Amino acid sequence: MLRALIIWMALSTAALADAIPAGFNDEGIKWLAVDEGLKQAAETDKPILLVVHATWCPQCREFSKQFFDARVEAFGEDVVFVLIDGDQERDAANTYAFDGKYVPRTMVLGADGALVPDINSQRDDFRYFLDTRTPDDLLRVLTAARDLP
Repeated sequence: MLRALIIWMALSTAALADAIPAGFNDEGIKWLAVDEGLKQAAETDKPILLVVHATWCPQCREFSKQFFDARVEAFGEDVVFVLIDGDQERDAANTYAFDGKYVPRTMVLGADGALVPDINSQRDDFRYFLDTRTPDDLLRVLTAARDLP
């Protein structure tokens, strides 16, 4: 009986982990891997919102909550969402470490996959670290991404 309970718990935990990528609202937002996101952006001529996170990071967990805001979810029509686990996808995370390897990093790429450096946190340091406590910075960045020419 105990063995069956342990196996059930392990399977349930694994299924939950697959269902929600680090808690970033995979039910309201269609998150893609980097290659798939770049392909979709090119095919649809949409910009990319790319987030690099780490599962151990408390700021990342706090930031993940902002993606449950209905206003953020609504940008799924206009923006391709890409999520990178910095520990599991080190090569991809390093590719998108334009000003350091801190997490979370949130940046906008054009439909061609190139960084749009002017859409950022508006900080001198940690240019891609958005406010993790409210969706305001994220909404500002998403609006600027959507409005790209």
